[in-house]
Amino acid sequence: MAFIEENELLYRKWVNEVWNKGNEDVIDELLDKNGIVYFPHFVPGDEKIHGREEFKEFVRIARSRYQNIKASVDDLVVKGEKVIALCKLEGIYTDETGFEVPIKSKALCSIVFKEGKIVELWNNVELDAASRGAETIDFRSAKC
Repeated sequence: MAFIEENELLYRKWVNEVWNKGNEDVIDELLDKNGIVYFPHFVPGDEKIHGREEFKEFVRIARSRYQNIKASVDDLVVKGEKVIALCKLEGIYTDETGFEVPIKSKALCSIVFKEGKIVELWNNVELDAASRGAETIDFRSAKC
């Protein structure tokens, strides 16, 4: 399989398995043990998420607050080890009081692979007007 095709397939697997299914085994499989993930606007102070365990905790909390999430890759460009993807996200945001708001979002993602592992991942998510009030996810202190 060509290097470019492999990175495209790996990223599509990441989106489907991690976000749509909550499969943490794929985080262990595809995120480098020292991988860094950025989720500006979703992590307090726009801090980096370091490594697999921190990212798993972030995903658990995010999936508990954004229920019925459906993520899909609308467009994707691969150049060597870099993947740029435009993704679509839909689901229901539930705040801490139980109030639910349907969301539709686009995300521009930049991914760097090294030897089949994600070493850096930027997720710039644009939320629709209904969900702009969603709070940040403090994955280091909150537990789901």
